[in-house]
Amino acid sequence: KAACEAYWQLALDLRAEFQCKVRIITCPGNHGRMSKTADTRSNWDNVVYMMLAVLVDQNPELDIEMDLNFNEFATFEVKGKTGLAYHYGTKHLGTPAMQVKMAGWILSKGIDFLMHGHWHHWGIESYMGRPMMHNGCMCGPDDLAEKMAVEEPPRQGWFTVERNKPISLFGFVE
Repeated sequence: KAACEAYWQLALDLRAEFQCKVRIITCPGNHGRMSKTADTRSNWDNVVYMMLAVLVDQNPELDIEMDLNFNEFATFEVKGKTGLAYHYGTKHLGTPAMQVKMAGWILSKGIDFLMHGHWHHWGIESYMGRPMMHNGCMCGPDDLAEKMAVEEPPRQGWFTVERNKPISLFGFVE
């Protein structure tokens, strides 16, 4: 319930800040897993997404749209560009192994940008001219964040997409 409320408030805040339609793209991660061996469809992330979908359906006047997706790799179009939401992404693009992963997604999925959140920090990198956004983490500092040395406040990244222009105006909401 708290996660749904937090994401709904984030959507409302983004809508108010940018005075535009907000589009929510869902992609299940590992925080909602019941166990490492459980079927990936039995993920509490998906329950949060379904609760958000109810709020979106109940409030059509708010111009918030939702792509309810339970696939591990969620590809989608925004103003002529192809995005990929994949929870795990890569930790960074500073090694050949990570660059090979990003190049693989660029080639196999035809993406113009990648968004992911697994690594608990916000940031922007690029490879082959395609931005990769670490979306951040809604939980903020915790034991895992301390072990990963990425103790940041709860935040989510955002960026703008315009037709025939580069992806730009990166920032985050805390």
